[in-house]
Amino acid sequence: METEDKPKPIPVSQFSEYVTQMRRDKNAGFAKQYKQFPWDHAKKPGNKNKNRYANIIAYDHSRVILPLVDGAENSDYVNASYLHGYDSTPNTYIACQGPVPGTYQDFWRMLWQENVTTVVMLTRLVEHGRKGTQERRQVQQFHFLVWPDKGVPRHATAVLALRRKVRMNHNNNKSPMVVHCRYLLLFK
Repeated sequence: METEDKPKPIPVSQFSEYVTQMRRDKNAGFAKQYKQFPWDHAKKPGNKNKNRYANIIAYDHSRVILPLVDGAENSDYVNASYLHGYDSTPNTYIACQGPVPGTYQDFWRMLWQENVTTVVMLTRLVEHGRKGTQERRQVQQFHFLVWPDKGVPRHATAVLALRRKVRMNHNNNKSPMVVHCRYLLLFK
């Protein structure tokens, strides 16, 4: 989706000021960005129960689309979105929620479809994966245990150490990397 107001990448040196500006007037800047992208698929009655929270969903323009299962309506939806890398490389990451009851198969279908070999879990919640039955593929999961229950880590040291470790193991991989949490709350 191309719009004139499409957010541009923010240089790290300007990020703090950008966030301060966007948070003015009760997060008015973030609210404007949030409203510019439709999320009709996530709001469909058959997909609502696939979202852990009603306001943390996949936008239509960037969502991962699964193949329909036996033509079943809404079986193409998973709460996951493609994200560009820091250098604007498309589909470098897939941001998603951890699976909720009823979506475990969708989560694994997505991993399989996207040829994912790296999963980064940003929560203390223990998720149990299962092996594919028709074909085997090694999927490496990195589990970050010190992410606070709400918000973001106070210091970046542990996050940067995790990033280095993940990049060392995913460096030459052309498949997108999945990063998920139970939920994501960036701004209060």
